[in-house]
Amino acid sequence: GQTLKATVDYVATNPGALYWKTWLIAVSSQLNLRKMLDETRELGADGGRVKTYSLGTMPTVTTAISFFLFASDNASASWNWSAFDRWLDRGYNLPADVVYLGSDYKWVEPAAPALPDPEFRNMTVLSVSSPVDVGDKCYVACRWEYRGPAISKTLYASIGNSGLFGFDEILSASSERTILKSPSWRTMYATAVILITAALDPADSPYDVYAKLTGVGNDPISPTRENIITVIGQDPVPDAEFRNLSITNYTSPVAPGGHCTIDVRFEYRGPAVTKTLYAAIGNSGIFGFNEIVHGSKAISLPETMDWGYKTASVEVPITAALDPADGPYDIYAKLTGAANDILSPTLNNVVTVRGGGYPDPEFQQLQVVSATNPVQIGGTCWVKIRFQYRGPATTKDLYTAIGNSGIFGFDEILHASGVMNLPATPEWTSITSDLAIEITDAIDPFDSPYDLYAKLTGPGNDLVS
Repeated sequence: GQTLKATVDYVATNPGALYWKTWLIAVSSQLNLRKMLDETRELGADGGRVKTYSLGTMPTVTTAISFFLFASDNASASWNWSAFDRWLDRGYNLPADVVYLGSDYKWVEPAAPALPDPEFRNMTVLSVSSPVDVGDKCYVACRWEYRGPAISKTLYASIGNSGLFGFDEILSASSERTILKSPSWRTMYATAVILITAALDPADSPYDVYAKLTGVGNDPISPTRENIITVIGQDPVPDAEFRNLSITNYTSPVAPGGHCTIDVRFEYRGPAVTKTLYAAIGNSGIFGFNEIVHGSKAISLPETMDWGYKTASVEVPITAALDPADGPYDIYAKLTGAANDILSPTLNNVVTVRGGGYPDPEFQQLQVVSATNPVQIGGTCWVKIRFQYRGPATTKDLYTAIGNSGIFGFDEILHASGVMNLPATPEWTSITSDLAIEITDAIDPFDSPYDLYAKLTGPGNDLVS
């Protein structure tokens, strides 16, 4: 794109001549050039000069240029382009009074275009999390345009109130961002995460928000988004209440003298309380649950304003009262004490005591069947996973991750895991389960698409998809 120039130095001698003529010609197919650089009437026997000539605009490819010097004893001779073209093509047919004196050839490589200075424009707040409560995170999604070299820049976002005298900031957050080089204008995205505290009064909401980039180059500031963030008010602490108790995990197979760890999940809301978690192993029937062994422990729960899931576990001792030949056994759990008591559903035929007739736990053919695609920051990627199992009732940890695979392994960025309760099965059985990976700003849209894998760990053999 720049002007290509050539400085030519030539000397020509014509002994005994008084007046004569020289021509300097340049030819280049890449420049689409066939140009007379100089036509000079020489005086005396010695001619020549050093001079710089403009040849045209440099293209993006390697360019070849040929320079030719001709002379004539006839100082009044005119240049004949047709004769020159024939000579260039065939090597002869120059006019009788024209003499070829010499030539030179040059190759010119195009230089890499210089990157512009860092420059930003069109800073915008695209969306925010709303409504929010104290303790929540407000995700402020931003967009801007950039051109220039690779640099670091600070992304800053603030919640507050805009007014006649400027923006009254209440909460803010900042983080360093790596800006990739871009020779031309490029749209970029990032998300700022602001922790919501009691400094935001629900009575004063909705609040305003803005964002900016600071550091190298110009500092763009977004327009203020007014009345966009609503803060939820605080209610009085409700009375203690429990619901939806279920067994989420258990140890199987187990051995006499050991213990069976039973994990539970339930929902609770209310003040801080202490509750007793109780679990039993036995046999359920039409007349109720025949307990054989049991275990219990006290659990402490903090104040919870809204319904939320809690987890706990209790160990049940395995004694000789459990005959391996009578397994697999049933289990159930309950919460007793303060407020209402609740029972879990009974899980039938799930705990095997070693010495029974089932094969050891064995897994095969783990694969990722499907995944949500595309996804966006703040969304969820549901991963469907399938494998085959045979053996006694047991638990297994299921894990999946998003990232980048390479020669040194899998670089995980986001992941999700869960515990699977598998019933006893003497034959190979296909099992399918779903895991949800929450998509955060650790994922850069410009680096996608990403890779995905899953694995099984725990009792029996481990598998990786």
